[in-house]
Amino acid sequence: MKPCCSSALIIACTLGDETRNKRSTSRSALGRPVDADRRAARRRQIINGARGVFAREGFHVASTVEISAEAGVSGANLYQYSATKDDLI
Repeated sequence: MKPCCSSALIIACTLGDETRNKRSTSRSALGRPVDADRRAARRRQIINGARGVFAREGFHVASTVEISAEAGVSGANLYQYSATKDDLI
C-alpha cells in the first residue's frame, strides 16, 4: 500500500504549524492591554440588554441579533463576551 503523503511533506506541515503557533502567541503579547473594568462594564451592558429582551420576548424567542441591538453592541462583540445565549442568563 502506498502512503498518501511523503514524510518530507509531513515534516514541512508540522514545522509550519509550529511557526504559526509562535507567531500567534507573540501577536497577542503585542496587542492592546485588557482593561478589566471596561470589560466588566461591557459585560454588564450586554447582560442588561439580554435581560430586557428576555423579559419582553422570552428566552427561547429572543435572538442574539435582538440582544446585541438592545445592548448597543455588534453581534460579533456579543460573542466576545459570551459563547452562547445560555451564558447570558
